[in-house]
Amino acid sequence: MHSRDASPPPIAAPPDPLPALLQQAIDQAFNAVMITDAGETDHRIVYANPALCRMTGYALHELLGRDPRLLQGPQTSAQVIAELRSCLADGRFFKVRGVEIKKEGEAR
Repeated sequence: MHSRDASPPPIAAPPDPLPALLQQAIDQAFNAVMITDAGETDHRIVYANPALCRMTGYALHELLGRDPRLLQGPQTSAQVIAELRSCLADGRFFKVRGVEIKKEGEAR
């Protein structure tokens, strides 16, 4: 008689195509997505999807490596900035509903 192991089987690593599939999903999303390097003190932009580029008027190459503050303007809410800083300090996700400044300098 075989003894049965009560522990569940190990979870398999995601298949290789998953990163490409995730990339495709984010690239095609209607919502703007920006990823910054949290290891940097100024959180340089390391990724922006096409929706963010359309929203801001910046091409991807114009955003990469830049400080995301370029999207803030004089009307940017101090409360929004405080929440952003809190999320960054705690390693939490941050969501904002709009971009303050477009490439042409126009406020939203």
